[in-house]
Amino acid sequence: MKKIALFSFCVVSFLFLHAQDDTIWQYKKTSAMMPMRDGVKLYTVIISPAASKIPLPVLIQ
Repeated sequence: MKKIALFSFCVVSFLFLHAQDDTIWQYKKTSAMMPMRDGVKLYTVIISPAASKIPLPVLIQ
């Protein structure tokens, strides 16, 4: 019984890990230093869809 439960757990966890890998490749991550008004540069991460065919809105969170 313990072997079946362990095997089931391994299969389910493998499926969940595999599902998470697919979303990583759909986006492109870019790092940039954005200049501010006071002269300091702000480290910024820009995440955009990799295969975008239409213009997308800008979202700031």
